[in-house]
Amino acid sequence: MERCQILLRGGSFSYELRLDWAKWPEKMGNRAVSGIALHPDGMLYVSTRSERYPICVFDKDGNCVRTFGAELDFSRTHGLTVDLDGNIWVCDDQNSVIYHLDKEGKLLGTMGEKGVFSDSGYDPTVRWPHDLYTNVRAAEPFNRPTRMLQAPWGDLYCTDGYGNTAVHRFTAEGKLLRTWGGPGREPGRFRLPHSIAADERGRLWICDRENFMVQIYDKEGNFVRRIERAGYPSDLWEFDHHMYLCNGDGAVDIYDLECQKTASVAFPECFDDIHSIGGDEEGNLYLGKINGENSLFQLKKV
Repeated sequence: MERCQILLRGGSFSYELRLDWAKWPEKMGNRAVSGIALHPDGMLYVSTRSERYPICVFDKDGNCVRTFGAELDFSRTHGLTVDLDGNIWVCDDQNSVIYHLDKEGKLLGTMGEKGVFSDSGYDPTVRWPHDLYTNVRAAEPFNRPTRMLQAPWGDLYCTDGYGNTAVHRFTAEGKLLRTWGGPGREPGRFRLPHSIAADERGRLWICDRENFMVQIYDKEGNFVRRIERAGYPSDLWEFDHHMYLCNGDGAVDIYDLECQKTASVAFPECFDDIHSIGGDEEGNLYLGKINGENSLFQLKKV
């Protein structure tokens, strides 16, 4: 049967939608995707909510070539990234711990203590999303962290997260330098810091998802500006002088580094509930979903 080609365009950006790009392991049940990152070796690393296959590695053709991480007994993976040495950071937000792994899955270290939560006032017995409003302070690391990022200048930054309203800055060796945030909508405060990316100007873009905005800071953690009415911003990827934002409302929004939205690529039937975004050196996009079919697919740049 001839394959139907679907082309999506937004501004000067054009993509071919490839819903069937990912070839998952046979008999894999839960394929919910919680994080996506390209490795320098060209492989795409994907964190999932599967107990048996929490981290899957795909080649450029979408074949899953290996999996690892089951022995870590994740409760819920969140926000996988690749650092400057080609190693992997992945959060387990429900266990409030972050794992550092090499590209084959060998454990290099952890940050945080599994099952130990900092005192932000967060009450996990309150139903979602009302639990987010039980936070009363920005606490020390960690309370349900969502992403650990190593910025190009070497420092580590963590969005923290579901049970905290904080961002933490660390040295490359893991020494805490600063915590900032606190509950609210004012500049410098968060409701749910869900993801973080760095741009080529040395700034940090933070998805403040439940405040429906993206906040931008310098590398020291000083507030620069924010993008309001950003949909339901879940994740970011920086490439070629642009920031790509999955907005949770059925679109990928593309911003220039002046924080102006230059394009929006939308296909609500497929893009609804997008949680994660990544890309490769050719500008192809990879989108991950928590719910529904086709939980990992490609937008091939044309």
